[in-house]
Amino acid sequence: MDDPPSLVEFTMSQPPFVLIHSPLVGALTWQPVADALRTQGYTVFVPELRDTPDSLLPFWRQHADSIALPIRDAILVGHSGAGALLPAISQKLNASRILFVDAVLQFEAVTRLELMASEGGDFAEQFETYLKSGGRFPNWTDQQLQSMIPDAALRSALLADIRPRGLAFFTERIDVPSGWDEIPCAYLQLSEFYSVYAAKAEAHGWPVIRHPSHHFAMVTEPEKVAALMVTLSECGRTQ
Repeated sequence: MDDPPSLVEFTMSQPPFVLIHSPLVGALTWQPVADALRTQGYTVFVPELRDTPDSLLPFWRQHADSIALPIRDAILVGHSGAGALLPAISQKLNASRILFVDAVLQFEAVTRLELMASEGGDFAEQFETYLKSGGRFPNWTDQQLQSMIPDAALRSALLADIRPRGLAFFTERIDVPSGWDEIPCAYLQLSEFYSVYAAKAEAHGWPVIRHPSHHFAMVTEPEKVAALMVTLSECGRTQ
């Protein structure tokens, strides 16, 4: 986890980025993009989502509560399953803008399995059966990730950073605060699977960029993804 920079390290003319990783992986997925943004002069926070098995709070609430940064008006960015956490985190940080990067969108209280079912197909039902049998996810293998991440060392690091979850994680109901999307939001689609969410973002009138790549393009194309994020963060902004 990065040590948070002090408040004097950024100016109000250039809001800091806060990059939220998926609860299924660690902060490693955002580090290359964070480095690319920092070379452009941006201040970047990459907080680690934290949860403990003995907590009485649901996972999503533990994760949102674990984000404690001494900033306001940040550009909040989430990848993959972190999209469901951004509404709660954005209000906590009083974010000035929210960017979804190949991330789920949630406008009402639902479970992660219900979100999957809304994407269409019968995957959610099959996945629930797998979880009820004691399965955990992610259960990726080195071979499965090879086409997306050719670099063996990088692939190994990502596999070491995954956080497999069981049935309770995917069946807890995630609340969203009302009016969370009244601040400017935008969407960056990286993989075909998330086209359903990019379409929902467009239906809400948000700026959308589609960059045909793969779900972990932040790791393999950090400079490109960083540039697209900066473009989206500036949509509609007055200097």
